[in-house]
Amino acid sequence: MAGLLSLPTEILDRFFSVIDLETRKALRLANQRLSTIGQRWVFDTAVVSPTDASCDRLDQILESTALASYVTKIYLNTWDLDNNVEDQYFDHEDAEEDTGLHPRFWSVFDHLKDFPRLQSVVLRFHPECDEDEMYEVPQSSEFRSAVMARTMAVLSSLPQPVQELALRDIENVNVTDEDTVANLQNVLGGLRSLRLNITNVSRGMSGSSDYHRYAPQKFHAELPSFWLKPTMSNLENLTLYSSLYIGFFPICDLRGVHFPRLKKLALGNHTFIHDSQLQWILSHGSTLIELYMDDCAIVWEAGIYDREAEPTLLPREDLRTHPDLPDQLYTTYDKRWVDYFRAFEKGLPKLRHFRFGHSPYWWDEEDTTPFERETEIEIGFHEECYTVFCDGFLPSEYMEHMIWRKEGEDGGRKYEDGKAVKPSAEDRHALVELCAKVGQTITLHEEDFLGRC
Repeated sequence: MAGLLSLPTEILDRFFSVIDLETRKALRLANQRLSTIGQRWVFDTAVVSPTDASCDRLDQILESTALASYVTKIYLNTWDLDNNVEDQYFDHEDAEEDTGLHPRFWSVFDHLKDFPRLQSVVLRFHPECDEDEMYEVPQSSEFRSAVMARTMAVLSSLPQPVQELALRDIENVNVTDEDTVANLQNVLGGLRSLRLNITNVSRGMSGSSDYHRYAPQKFHAELPSFWLKPTMSNLENLTLYSSLYIGFFPICDLRGVHFPRLKKLALGNHTFIHDSQLQWILSHGSTLIELYMDDCAIVWEAGIYDREAEPTLLPREDLRTHPDLPDQLYTTYDKRWVDYFRAFEKGLPKLRHFRFGHSPYWWDEEDTTPFERETEIEIGFHEECYTVFCDGFLPSEYMEHMIWRKEGEDGGRKYEDGKAVKPSAEDRHALVELCAKVGQTITLHEEDFLGRC
């Protein structure tokens, strides 16, 4: 401790900036000097949930002008993570009419203006959502819309625009109210950092495809124009995670957006099937410093029914018929991860941080996607880094290999498994070389696969 206290105040302040909150709190108890230096870092981030105790803590901060001035980031949890979410709404006679939220939490939004250095806002919803009335969910679409309207109205009116917006478990349904859309577009236009963790209906073995639902098809197709185009001028950090695979199908075509200042890009559950997707990443080579790819997959083979209302990333002319896939269109993709890693090595000269693999936090917390965990991605190959899309097979059309439908000798149809693609020695070598270029030493073995939940 004596050695630590001998350091200049500037160094100690920097030390506090990089340690976690619990360590900050513990270190402040050591002596008065550390308590004084660490105070602003303990109150740098505030977390508020719809409970009296949580709102009391926020009120205590707001009562002190000094403490309120320390807050630069605030997490707004629309449900109490420590209790049964179904019991948290409509418990108060004076609950806010549209949402049933405790009125004290509802008023937190108005207090955002009282944090003069506020730069970052994280709005968290429950990860379970629905698109019909067959299943009851903790937070309805009406609830989410009301909260989004309130949030964007307040953020749009702040005297100093926030620079970072993170929406955790945002439902795959865009707001349509004109005022809310206008406020959202205004907020997006001033951001330097945008993080979207998108939640989709997941019925698993219930007998229907989650990928062919209307909501994910519409939302992800609109994502580039609705969410990203307004941010293009200023955005430096972009994180896109989805609870379903996106990219190829449902389509998420990023070619229409470009970020001249982009320094960090993180993609979770993104599928690659066309060179344009690789070229889109490389188009940011003059600025990109950090690249994270979490549970991303190359779709090297695909068979899909021809549905006009459900386009894929590939144009119709890139698809063809196949004798063993009656009534479907078929395609293959010849690029492998070795091609991507070598392209990154050459085409991203400023890259200093790179992780490709699987985050151990998938579905770890309330069955949701990893959030603010991309720097902890375990580097390596997971068993689904190469996948096919086999339309019509459940519980997920994304599979290890195709299933061919061949004509049997008796005139019937028989099913045969296709081949699978596994990471090659060239894939592993290219990943090791790319990591070495950015200063990361890793060792990969042929038999090693990252575990997936």
